[in-house]
Amino acid sequence: MEENKIYDLEKYNEKRSLINGSDHEIRVAALKKGYSFQDKSAHFLITEIFRKNRFDYFQNCLKDKPLFDIGAGEGGGWNVLRMKGYPVTYTDFADERDLGIKEFVLVDPFISDESVHSQLEQHIGYAFDVPKNKQQEMHDSIRGDQRDGLSFLLDQKVGSGNILVASINYSLIPNTDYLKRIAQEAYRIVPKEGVLMACDSDDIEEEASQLFPYSQNFGVATIFSKSQILSDEHMDRKSRQRQRALLRLELEKITQNIKSGEQKNET
Repeated sequence: MEENKIYDLEKYNEKRSLINGSDHEIRVAALKKGYSFQDKSAHFLITEIFRKNRFDYFQNCLKDKPLFDIGAGEGGGWNVLRMKGYPVTYTDFADERDLGIKEFVLVDPFISDESVHSQLEQHIGYAFDVPKNKQQEMHDSIRGDQRDGLSFLLDQKVGSGNILVASINYSLIPNTDYLKRIAQEAYRIVPKEGVLMACDSDDIEEEASQLFPYSQNFGVATIFSKSQILSDEHMDRKSRQRQRALLRLELEKITQNIKSGEQKNET
């Protein structure tokens, strides 16, 4: 089956069978009360993936794919700016490296699509030197979805996008079954070369660790994948190899220019 090439269907079904009740019953029980909030843990997570030589690895995982930000809250616009490489505080990274994410979907029952764009516009005003064409590009690549996280994920296709969860925990949603189902659907949805990026989401992370074959901590962030995750040591080695290759190319160009100049002088 095509699905089995992307995730272990038997493992998924086994974990789902351990949870009693339909998804509708779980959602109703979990979402009797709710609210949106702005949480800084996503900022810390994003900062981690930009550190040292991690950028190339994460860009490879995220580029040209959608990113589903579950429970994006009022800080979703900030997350988009950071992932586009624009600092929004003086302590942020200050280079313009873009992870190349195809589409940002900010999933939050309490934030409308209109509010998402309004907030993004406001956040752009606080950011540093975002060109007009980039501002429009951001608006075109972002949308809000007012379903709860589980309802949204249930409607996504196998291998359809990467996922970010930050502070989606028992304090926010006091229902362990609901949080486990988030992890199970994330396992189904994340593509083979993609990632589930989690921070301060204990129940989701615990369930995900029993499903995804690979996981690794980067500071406050825990990364889950169906493919081998590079360690900082490997990333450093790859970065040095890339730098040496670029240096060789530069030396070849210099040598070629010198030879061309010598040939002109001879004529």
